[in-house]
Amino acid sequence: MPGRRFAFGGVLEGNACAQQEIPPMPLKELEVRYASRRSKDYKLGDGGGLYLLVRPTGSRLWRMKYRFNGKEKLLSLPTGSPASLRSE
Repeated sequence: MPGRRFAFGGVLEGNACAQQEIPPMPLKELEVRYASRRSKDYKLGDGGGLYLLVRPTGSRLWRMKYRFNGKEKLLSLPTGSPASLRSE
């Protein structure tokens, strides 16, 4: 039986699913471009564990949460060149 996907990017196996299943909603390019800074860090989720972290300084960092050997890991993606969210 395949696992069920949840909006937080996790996959639960078997009957351990107590949360409501929510389909992921990918970020739109304008949401990323106009993400404003706040007094604290906040995240804009893109689904599958990928999210945009917006810092109080206004910087935007792409991060990905995943599990490896049962442990949660965090991957920071490079931001060297601006990449378009549009698929061509």
